Amino acid sequence: METSTCKLNVFFANTKADYLFDQATKDMLAATINTVIMNSKINVSKALFIYQASLDEGCKPYMVNAMQEIFGHVTVECIQSGREGEMIDNAQCLLFGGGNMTKLTNAMSPFAARIWKKVLSGVPFIGINTGAAVLSSSNLAIPSGTCSNFSYFPLQFMPGYDPATGLQSVKTMLNNRPLLKYVLCMPGSDEGGIVLEESRSGLAGGAKDSLGGGSVTRPLYIYERDGSGGVRSVSWSYAQKENLPINYM
Repeated sequence: METSTCKLNVFFANTKADYLFDQATKDMLAATINTVIMNSKINVSKALFIYQASLDEGCKPYMVNAMQEIFGHVTVECIQSGREGEMIDNAQCLLFGGGNMTKLTNAMSPFAARIWKKVLSGVPFIGINTGAAVLSSSNLAIPSGTCSNFSYFPLQFMPGYDPATGLQSVKTMLNNRPLLKYVLCMPGSDEGGIVLEESRSGLAGGAKDSLGGGSVTRPLYIYERDGSGGVRSVSWSYAQKENLPINYM
């Protein structure tokens, strides 16, 4: 049976380290995570920490401690081998850590349907670096019938992007994934992120511009196919922002 309503409460974070955060990074992450949780209107007392991207084996204390510092009063709880499905189904908040994408997708692909059902129900999703990039239909397939307007999630977040050398990677990604429409890239030299809200999928803008006040202070590159085998940068517009609001940090 198709879910009647789907809503995103997602934070894609780009940080210089996966776990060893400096104080400025901790403050930025903590403030945004708190906002995403509050906006979800879900009573979140625990965050399920999906750590499998880490190059370390097991859920190490230093990783939990780093996440706990940015989650404050919300208890960070490690996902457990053999209980993944049950714990994802019962999660109040999903927290994906950084590390290796292949390692993470191999571990989580069997639970993709459960992950997407939680995300599209409005449960907060917090992804850091690789943990942010994993939330795309390119990596975790959305089960059919989950939500009509999310039969395919057309956005791919790319943290750690190098504008000088990374364009070929964007081109390869778009060429190899026909249903993928847009790649959102944030440079590795910067720290910040984007927050996805509302229930529609499509291209989005950034921080409020002259139409809404505020200014963009961190670079975010959005690419799409150019129709001739290459890629082009996408200019933000007010109409695009209305299609899928993205609060850009």
